[in-house]
Amino acid sequence: MDTASKDCASEIVIQLNISAEQFQRHYRGVPGVQARAMDGRTVVLPASALRAHVTRDGVHGTFAFRISGKGKLLSVERRA
Repeated sequence: MDTASKDCASEIVIQLNISAEQFQRHYRGVPGVQARAMDGRTVVLPASALRAHVTRDGVHGTFAFRISGKGKLLSVERRA
C-alpha cells in the first residue's frame, strides 16, 4: 500500500441508541462502544469521543466518524 492511500481519511456512519444507564458503564471503565456501521462493519469507538453528544437520555442519533488511513479518530459529527 502506498503512502497516499494510507493517509486518506474515511467516514463511518453509525446509528446509535445508547441509554443514559448504558453509557454510565463507560464512565466506570468500559473504554469502548461497539456498534454496527450503516455499511455492516462492526466497529469499536472510544467512549470519550461520544461524551460531547451525551444528553440526559443517553446518546441517540446518526453520527459520522472520520477516521485517518492510520486508524486515528479525526472527528465526530452528529447528522440527525
